Amino acid sequence: MSLTPQEPGQPLPPAVLSNRLPALPDDTAETLKRNAYGLNRLSLIGGVVIGVFVFGFGAWAAVSPLASAAIANGVVSPEGNRRTVQHLEGGIIRELLVKDGTEVKAGDTLLVLDATRDLATYDSVRMQRLADMAALARLDAEQSGAPAITMPAEVLDEAAKSPGAAALVQAQQEQFTSRRESINGQKSVLQQRVEQSRSDIEGLKAQITSADTQLELIQQEINGVAPLVQKGLYERPRLLALQRTQAQIAGQKAADTSSIAKAQQLIGESQMRMLALDSDFRDKIAEERANTQKELAQLDEKLRSAGDVVGRTRILAPVDGVVVNLKYHTLGGVIQPGAPILELVPKNDRLVIDVQV
Repeated sequence: MSLTPQEPGQPLPPAVLSNRLPALPDDTAETLKRNAYGLNRLSLIGGVVIGVFVFGFGAWAAVSPLASAAIANGVVSPEGNRRTVQHLEGGIIRELLVKDGTEVKAGDTLLVLDATRDLATYDSVRMQRLADMAALARLDAEQSGAPAITMPAEVLDEAAKSPGAAALVQAQQEQFTSRRESINGQKSVLQQRVEQSRSDIEGLKAQITSADTQLELIQQEINGVAPLVQKGLYERPRLLALQRTQAQIAGQKAADTSSIAKAQQLIGESQMRMLALDSDFRDKIAEERANTQKELAQLDEKLRSAGDVVGRTRILAPVDGVVVNLKYHTLGGVIQPGAPILELVPKNDRLVIDVQV
């Protein structure tokens, strides 16, 4: 058999290699077969033993009670974001309706704060607002010259239910009557002065008319006596007496005329004073009305704010979820303004436990 020359470093083919190896004796080959069978059997037995040990230990761990355990601190927290519930004003806890782990729906009441102080503030602002509404109705009636006040329905409804509101309405009615009587009283005095002055003028005019008549008669008498005195037929003292009387009557007429002028001036002043009273009263009403409207607008805002504060004494769940990390557990506890009260895990978030061993 011819052989192809083999290059150095190139492995020999199996067939060639087997032809070149010497043949093993029959007893040696039999020994190798028995050893291989023994190794396979040992591997199988070892695998079975290991499997039995593992499964047996697992079963024991599942059913056997533990005599001791390691205690570690842990925090239950949501896998995602959680909602922190706070309170703007803070307050005293009156009702605590949840605990850690409580499931709530959006809008459910979590806890209730004492509302005594907040309700008092709300009622105070509400009464001030009703007072201003009644005052504004009075000012409107005074401004228009109406004979009576037309109160708003809201004020009348409150007055029917609340003695305090009824007292406010009564106070405005009394003030309306008092102010009207005061202004009318002052105008009445002035009007009486006007009437008196007019009466005086009429009297003075009558006196002047009488004086004119007397002066005319005296003048006629003087005209008749004077020629006689010049002729010596009549005494001069008589003529002088007539002339003196004429001068007195003329002087009185002049005084009466002056008195008429003064009376007319007094009438004008009184009438101007009455107009000024009306004008000043209207100006005062306008100023009070503007201030009342401004204050009423401020009270409307304060009332809304006070109502919001009262509403916030009932703390509601913002979302569906589970209560965790509740900070307060005692009725009467004080919550500081803005302090966290509890946390809510949104309903769809999973809870995880972070443990420090």
